[in-house]
This record gives sequence, C-alpha cells and structure tokens, in this order.
Amino acid sequence: MSPAKDPTRPIIIVTGANKCVYKALSILDASTVSLTPCANSGVGFGICRRLLYGLAQDIPDDACPVFSRSGGADDDNASGLEYPCSGLTLIMACRSRQRAEAARKKLLELFERDVAPLRSTPGAAERVAAFRANLVVSVHLLDLASVQGTLAFADEVART
Repeated sequence: MSPAKDPTRPIIIVTGANKCVYKALSILDASTVSLTPCANSGVGFGICRRLLYGLAQDIPDDACPVFSRSGGADDDNASGLEYPCSGLTLIMACRSRQRAEAARKKLLELFERDVAPLRSTPGAAERVAAFRANLVVSVHLLDLASVQGTLAFADEVART
C-alpha cells in the first residue's frame, strides 16, 4: 500500500512553519513556557513539532478528545485517525525555501530531543524508531497570495 493510501500514515500540510514568534522551552511540560523571541518557532512550527511528538507515540496524551461528535467524552476514536500511526508525511508549505529548510532541520533535531525520554522505555523505543524510519518531512514552496502559485503547489503535492 502506498503512503498516500495508508490510513495509518497520514499526510499533513502545514503552512507558516518557518515564522518567528516565540520559543517554548518545553513541549513536554505545558506549565514551562518562555516567551523568548527566536527563529523557526511560530504557530505552524509549533504544530509540526507537536504532531511529530504526539504521533510518534502509541497513544498520544491528547488523542482522546474531551468532547466528541455525540456530545460524550467516551466515544472511541472520535477524531477518525487511527492510532498508532505507522509514519507520517509532513509537508511544510512555505514561501522561502531557505528558511523552510532551516526550520525542517531544526524540527528534526527537536524531534530527536523530544522523543529521547521515550527511547529508554521498553516498547516505546521500538515504536519511536519505527515511526522515525517512516517519517518524511518535506518542504514545498507556497505563496498563498498567488493563485497561480497555490495551484502549482496543489499540482506538486498531488504528484507526490
């Protein structure tokens, strides 16, 4: 089965993953936040980082929604995404290839740091290694202000 057809290997497109806003000290401890300006840490970058960390686990700590479609908190898999994911194709859609490549490199470095504690846990170590082996993080150019550029981006993603 190709990655595009594998329901346990989602394809996610995130825009603005190379913007500078603020730096969080730790995504593992929500109570510890620093508002230090830095490069490659905007909302899109933060979403990418959180996706990689969460999907690398068997059951991410936020996989079960508090509220479901039926109004109850106990619906199984209300999100529709199957866990665990066998991998991920993450497309970082950005205007600047240079900034996006730098963000991609930093994202993968932070992923390795974020999952380091999981690598010492039996079972989780194998899971993280398998997820990392099936992880593709790619950069595609996209300028949402350009209709022609947006259509070209859509064509490029459809071919991959």
